[in-house]
Amino acid sequence: MVFDLLLNLISARTATLKKELVIEKKETYLAMLDEMFDKDQYISRFKISLDYVKGLQYYTVEKERFNLI
Repeated sequence: MVFDLLLNLISARTATLKKELVIEKKETYLAMLDEMFDKDQYISRFKISLDYVKGLQYYTVEKERFNLI
């Protein structure tokens, strides 16, 4: 167990795993947004062009306030 921790520390695997965890959370949030709103709601309610819907979703996921929900 201690050997694994030392090996992970030396190889920077722990840092890589932490970064992957952050990415996985953001992917989960994107999936949640897809389930919460369909593209028609973005277009009609928020008055956003279809071309910008995915960009808005990525922008929303990147905001720290969204992650507090």
